[in-house]
Amino acid sequence: MDSAIICAAQKVEHYEISGYGTISAWAKQLGLEDVAEIFDETLEEEKATDEKLTEVNTTILSEMEMGSPEEEEEGQMAGARRKGPGGKSEPEKSRRRAS
Repeated sequence: MDSAIICAAQKVEHYEISGYGTISAWAKQLGLEDVAEIFDETLEEEKATDEKLTEVNTTILSEMEMGSPEEEEEGQMAGARRKGPGGKSEPEKSRRRAS
């Protein structure tokens, strides 16, 4: 879910980057260097925000690959619940009874 939210935020950032890039170019074409400089500064801020979002998303996705400590603990607990006394899993106990 976090990664999807970041994706949406990056779409907005890319839209803003293209907008500020365009109006900066227009300002330069019109000889409004002071105005273009302001748009260029804002453009750099938007690019920096996009890069930060990429970093956060990369971290989130790498944590998903490794599994969070909570997920590992839940998996271990689920495995322990499936095993009966003596460490035998439920299917093993059933096979032994059937033989």
